[in-house]
Amino acid sequence: MKMTLKELLNMKKVIEKLIQKDVPVLVGYDLMKLVQTVSPALEIFGKSRNKLFDKYKKEEEVKGKKQDVIPKEKLEEFSKEMEKLLSREVKIETPKIKLTQLAGVKMTTADLIILERLIER
Repeated sequence: MKMTLKELLNMKKVIEKLIQKDVPVLVGYDLMKLVQTVSPALEIFGKSRNKLFDKYKKEEEVKGKKQDVIPKEKLEEFSKEMEKLLSREVKIETPKIKLTQLAGVKMTTADLIILERLIER
């Protein structure tokens, strides 16, 4: 299945919460496979994000300390490039999790919405 890097980043947060919960073994296995599948794409994203930040950053004094920041005059340009990066599609091969397998696992509606593409009814 194809999804954007932004979708993957949102799913990552929910999956990290979910893998801390007591889930059926098959769900845990599928989550582990998912993490192994998306980790390389997210690692490349992180490197690309850092390169983009380095391209626009400027050292400024903030509250008495020198920090790297994106200057206001470059913020719009930086945001446009970041949005392009986040909208990049990647292909993920992972089994869907059956909704019945998640019975008894407490999740918020927001978490379910984020994981919707990974859940099979």
